[in-house]
Amino acid sequence: MNRAHSAVLAGVLLLVVGASGANAEGTFVRLRGQAGELRGAVSAQNGGVLVKVDGQADRLISWHLVRETDVAGCEGSMARGLELMRGVSRVDRGDVPMAGEALEPLIEKMAQEGTLVGPTGLATAEAVLRVRLARGSQTGATLAWLAWFDAASERPVIVEDALNKGVIWIGDRSAGGLSAGDASVDGGTGLCPHLPPIFGPVIATPALTGMLGSSEFARLGSAPAGSPVRDVVRAYQAAAAFEVSGAEFKPDGEPSGDVAQMVVDIVLARAGDDAARQGARGRLRQRLERLTKAELNREVQAEEPEMLDTLWMRAWLHLGIGRSLLREVDPAQKREGIVEILTVPALFAEEVPGLAAGALVEARGELVKLGEPVELVNKELQAKYPDAAGVQMP
Repeated sequence: MNRAHSAVLAGVLLLVVGASGANAEGTFVRLRGQAGELRGAVSAQNGGVLVKVDGQADRLISWHLVRETDVAGCEGSMARGLELMRGVSRVDRGDVPMAGEALEPLIEKMAQEGTLVGPTGLATAEAVLRVRLARGSQTGATLAWLAWFDAASERPVIVEDALNKGVIWIGDRSAGGLSAGDASVDGGTGLCPHLPPIFGPVIATPALTGMLGSSEFARLGSAPAGSPVRDVVRAYQAAAAFEVSGAEFKPDGEPSGDVAQMVVDIVLARAGDDAARQGARGRLRQRLERLTKAELNREVQAEEPEMLDTLWMRAWLHLGIGRSLLREVDPAQKREGIVEILTVPALFAEEVPGLAAGALVEARGELVKLGEPVELVNKELQAKYPDAAGVQMP
């Protein structure tokens, strides 16, 4: 997920391996739109075409980039790659309906087969994520992104001074940072800025119930214990379950890694018991303070480049803290929560417009409960988010 490696990956795609680098098998892969071919020991896998060349890193190439190969028996994968290429091309040109027609059956079949892996799986999940985000389907987009997150967990880490070792995945469009055209996946964390573990009033309960009952959600939640994928998926499951039934969230152990910790804390601050909520809120506040200082301090940014491009993350934290405070009994804490929630449309509407709209709807509902005026909030909703203006709190 490191942005620094994007140029390396792009260069690998343009590499032409000469005949002297091929082994005795002499097999090849020709890439779409590339002026040459890769030669070496070539084999077919679910995640892509594996090319081995002596003295160089192996390449695992997504099927949608493969124009021709002499590997026998891979006609099905070639056909799947062609369908994926068509879907990706339609996404890139903004033809969401046509892209969905190509991609939705594809990801459903791959999920059922367990073949949503490797760079082919990542490219498929990322393209479907962009389609569902464009349609405004938060639950559907969440499932697509979690499938991407799961596949990305197996992606090798590329070390620039050791490119003759390991495997380089080619065709993973998000490997170098934000996804082309839509900023759908953050390259530093693997999270989707538009899809926090927060399911507010703009999401209908039947949609959440359907997501919770999906076989894909169950599959992703069965990842090995102690893995970030398991921690993150189960936190999203708990966030949805709380909004549907009020079920408290009780993590099954310490989160594995900083990304998982943040996701778990956002959910725990909303769906945990009294003590858990207070503890999680404290950790979220500490994280928010650190991010805010880093963005205001260029020296810190230079020392900690992972702190860059975190406006969307700050929006998550404000929203997580605010929705946590709404669960408290004290009206003063509830008002503090409303202020935190309204920070999102005030400061981060450009980065996360969907979250900003949902924040206004939720703040309006809470203000009504407290007997406070809502004229200004209604005016903002009508002016900037007319589609969300009619949504009412349950």
